[in-house]
Amino acid sequence: MNAIKVFLKSRAAKYAIGALCAAVILIAAYFIQPGAKQYPSPAPSVSVSETAPQSDEPAPPSLSADITPAQIPPSAPPETSIPSPTAAATPTPTPKPSAAPKPSATPKPTAAPTEAPAAPTPEPTHTPTPEPPPTAEPLTCTISIQCKTILDNMEQLNPDKVSVVPESGWILGNTTVEFAEGESVFDVLKRVTREKRLQLEFVFTPVYNSAYIEGIHNIYEFDCGPLSGWMYKVNGRFPNYGCSLYYVKPGDTINWIYTCDLGRDIGGSNAVG
Repeated sequence: MNAIKVFLKSRAAKYAIGALCAAVILIAAYFIQPGAKQYPSPAPSVSVSETAPQSDEPAPPSLSADITPAQIPPSAPPETSIPSPTAAATPTPTPKPSAAPKPSATPKPTAAPTEAPAAPTPEPTHTPTPEPPPTAEPLTCTISIQCKTILDNMEQLNPDKVSVVPESGWILGNTTVEFAEGESVFDVLKRVTREKRLQLEFVFTPVYNSAYIEGIHNIYEFDCGPLSGWMYKVNGRFPNYGCSLYYVKPGDTINWIYTCDLGRDIGGSNAVG
């Protein structure tokens, strides 16, 4: 009995017991696994031999067990794996938590693409309106018509014309009128009498471009004597040619006067009408 205790305490016993336990676990796992193929196997033959260390105590009886390779069941087919007790016992290492990924650098906000500046809108061109040329000041002159000499010779006046002679002797007082450049005294007289609704009668000779005034305001030549008739003067002078040949200048003063003595009574004996 003491020898068995000694044997169980020895290192060889420990190895033998361990190998036996492993064999039992493998065999049990093989038969217990569902669907595993079973192969007939002969009785296991295990041979364990170990020399005990020399000591003063009597050696324990040897324990031998023969296990032949044929007694070990063949390995499981490839599709079935038998977990080993070592693998089952070994704990699966817990993976270390990986370090949290560092946050990537915050991208700097890119400036919004600026739109290309719009092409400047051309300002509308203003074509300057040409200013009209300055209007020339109108040409003016002064004209009057009077028959005062008849008042001094009423005894010679045709009785039929007494009613047409003005009491003052003035048929048209001094009147400023406009005229066009190149107009004659005759042209001005025609326009004024037409505007003032005064009667005018004349004789015009185209060959000489000459006009002779016969009557104004129904007072004709020879109505107040054989030497009576109409004469004109400009700026106080009696021209010695017809009124259609005298061209008016700005500022001229034209006077038409009735004479009873061929101009001698009005200061123009050598003049013509």
